[in-house]
Amino acid sequence: MQRGRLARRLGRPAAVLAALLALAGLTGGCLQGGSRGGAIWVAGGDDQILSDSPPAPESAAFSARRGEARLLAAVNETLGLQVAVAGGFGGSRTVHVSDFVGPPGRLPASEIVRVYRAHYVEVTRFASWYPEHTGRDAVATLFPDKLVPWEAPRGGGPLRVSGTRNEIAWIDLHVPPTTAPGTYRARLTVGAPAGGSAAGETQHGARTPPASIDFACDIVLDVLPVALPVDRHLSTICRVDPSTLLRAHFNWPEAPAEQVRLLPEEPRHAEAVALVGETFRLLQGHRTNPVLWASFPKFRPVARDAFELDWAPYDDLVTGWLDGTAFDDQVPLSTWLLPASLDYPSAAQNGGLGSAQHVRALRSYFAAVQDHFAERGWLDRCLLRLVPPETLTDASVRRVAAASAAAEQAQARIPLVAHLPPRSLRGLGWRDAPAIDLAPGTWATPAMWLEPVELTRQIQAGRRVWIMPDEPPYSGSLATEAPPTDARILPWLAYRYGADGLWIEHAADTPATSTSAVRERWIAPPLAYPGAEFGLRTQPVPSIRLKRLLRGLQDYELLRLLEQNGQGLLARRVCEQVVRWGLAGACRDNVLTTRGAGWPTNAFALDLARTLLLIELAGEAVDEGLGTVRRQARSEWGALFTPAQRIAVEVD
Repeated sequence: MQRGRLARRLGRPAAVLAALLALAGLTGGCLQGGSRGGAIWVAGGDDQILSDSPPAPESAAFSARRGEARLLAAVNETLGLQVAVAGGFGGSRTVHVSDFVGPPGRLPASEIVRVYRAHYVEVTRFASWYPEHTGRDAVATLFPDKLVPWEAPRGGGPLRVSGTRNEIAWIDLHVPPTTAPGTYRARLTVGAPAGGSAAGETQHGARTPPASIDFACDIVLDVLPVALPVDRHLSTICRVDPSTLLRAHFNWPEAPAEQVRLLPEEPRHAEAVALVGETFRLLQGHRTNPVLWASFPKFRPVARDAFELDWAPYDDLVTGWLDGTAFDDQVPLSTWLLPASLDYPSAAQNGGLGSAQHVRALRSYFAAVQDHFAERGWLDRCLLRLVPPETLTDASVRRVAAASAAAEQAQARIPLVAHLPPRSLRGLGWRDAPAIDLAPGTWATPAMWLEPVELTRQIQAGRRVWIMPDEPPYSGSLATEAPPTDARILPWLAYRYGADGLWIEHAADTPATSTSAVRERWIAPPLAYPGAEFGLRTQPVPSIRLKRLLRGLQDYELLRLLEQNGQGLLARRVCEQVVRWGLAGACRDNVLTTRGAGWPTNAFALDLARTLLLIELAGEAVDEGLGTVRRQARSEWGALFTPAQRIAVEVD
């Protein structure tokens, strides 16, 4: 308690850090390392470890003094740990996690643990937000992002320790839905693999402990009587254009997404379908909603303005995703995009956009598509997206308006998606901003263009609003170089402002580099990378950013559970403490003069908020051994919500 009082006197950052240290029972300590100056340490999934980061003996997740990593979890939650090895050992090092054992029973590591090796991505060009948001210079930097499964033929385990940079293993720990609450304990060991190679490795890390041990600690897992729902309550659209994956894995030629044919007559069809299927399994397994933007059904004219569509290949491809049978948890996708755009049927080949001929072609095509989807029982979850997001100009607004008019004339029966601000941005100081006079069923708007008051007004008018992540301070960034909390904060931002979901435009593809010097803010590296370079024929590899987004989506479910338990005001207050402002609410006088980011750029406050949510949800059912955690959490909870703590001082 003395630590907490002292921290509050020093200010919020110190208070949050002290709270987390107290919750984990941490004090100062020494690292366990090799005899030649090497070091090995454990960090939480939201801690940033760069190639030259110094060892961290004490953190919210790990105490070298106590020799343990301690995690607090809900049932059906996935947590992340990082194991960092800094040179001085030489050769290779494997990572092994034993089964988790405790009074409630045994959790086999083979079922709940997944180990990856992190690969670095070099970033050489930075957006203008980077120096201020991160406090680092905009110089070429290596960031860990690609997570290669330990069992991959190339690039997986063991870690190749060179001494020139930190090597990182990522550990996924999933608490199954059937787990009994209580405390479980496992042993994490790092050392030379048997035979000095990767022999004997399995998909869950080393099958047996290392031949010699350089580092060992306990992993203490406290599972609370709180269960995350299997269903997803924040719709997180991940648009999947598989062209980048198909090109990297099978050297398929470049083609417009609508023309990419996942058809039986195409070469390597079965492998291509397996690759796309694994991409969907990966994204859906991280609580997102992937939607396919490729392989539209083939059609042929059978009469004037009438088409015959071949549905068999399309249905074979998408049915498992839409009924859930393709996924481990059997949860079907809740949102889907109709396979239609202004280029399918082509406007150029049908008299031009808005022409009578093109409208007739669209009407015929829409009718056939909608009838088929209605017959299959899929129509009520569908959206119509005819125009992709573009730079906001008069021309781009006219294009969306023309698409809206064409859809209306073509008698489209499902909501149209518009990637525009709901109203003109002239009120934010953009004097010549385009006028907006549209009322689509759904807005999927970049955060910079979305005013909080207008978002609320649109929802009250019966329209859905998705936030497209772009850049700080309007929203967290999905760029590789962004701080770890940027990906995690996105679901918090959606909860803070009552948005229906998130829209990630390039979840699995790398768009061609624009000839313009200006790169669209919503374009970020894919959340799923091709796995071909690692010998994975039909499997992508996840990014660390996807793991951190999952953490935020799980936080969202905790907030929602608290709301369902009659504590909605408390959930909102917690969220307002974590996200003080965002979207266009970050603007001062106009869209170019803004405040700093309204959320923390380190994980301390987020971890504290999550711990407090879990403690409140668990109520009096918290295990006796966690009584200290409960008392300290409630004490710090009170400190966090005192009026003085809600005052944010800004020096301009």
